Amino acid sequence: MGILQLPGVSLRSYFEVSACYSSLSRKHITAPLVLVPQRRDGFQMSGWYTEFTLPSQPILPAHTLYPRYIRQALSGETEGAISNEDMILDEQALDRELESAIQEENYNRAAELRDKLQALQESSKAGVLNANTRFYNAFRSGDLEAMRVIWLRGENTHCVHPGAGMISGCAYIMESWELVAGADVEFPLKIDLQNVEVHVKGDVGYVTCLELVKTKGSRWGKQVATNVFERVGGEWFICIHHASHVTL
Repeated sequence: MGILQLPGVSLRSYFEVSACYSSLSRKHITAPLVLVPQRRDGFQMSGWYTEFTLPSQPILPAHTLYPRYIRQALSGETEGAISNEDMILDEQALDRELESAIQEENYNRAAELRDKLQALQESSKAGVLNANTRFYNAFRSGDLEAMRVIWLRGENTHCVHPGAGMISGCAYIMESWELVAGADVEFPLKIDLQNVEVHVKGDVGYVTCLELVKTKGSRWGKQVATNVFERVGGEWFICIHHASHVTL
């Protein structure tokens, strides 16, 4: 694991977009920072720093080694295939029942609850990966309506574009994506995701990955991205997108 200091890089070097964020209200933009998650009730933002750690080896194996539902989610084939019944199962209740069954030495019941809990967690991971795929599909195509649909409504949403500050609030975030889509960039973009890792706890999940981004006739750019999702009404919505340049 190595610590990398992020140099100041303009937004133009990422998507050949001019420094367009000056048009947004400064009170909604803070210094460019990196997300550091801390466990508390599942997930909490503990702080923002100008350093990050980058693993020397891929976090996950090749996609062909993923379970079938994970491969489908990564390819976008599972949209609408994850049942609401699976989504609304109470993970914490299953945890409590499993602990109780073990204490009572009811191992048949414990095995049944363990399998249900594992199925719920796998279904939730597939749902998060599917939402992540929808986000990047909207990103690649510059589809603002699809981008608007995938973002969680409200003020507790945050977006950090590479080399730019943090933008808070869904309305301001969508304004930033409109500026990106309206810039001198040829869509669709080519975006390759590597080192994809997904974690879910209850109704919050996050994906970390390495973005390889290329516009027509341009060089590849590399960004480390963290995408945080929240499940509302059985559906997953992105509430935080944070991408930072990597020089390798």
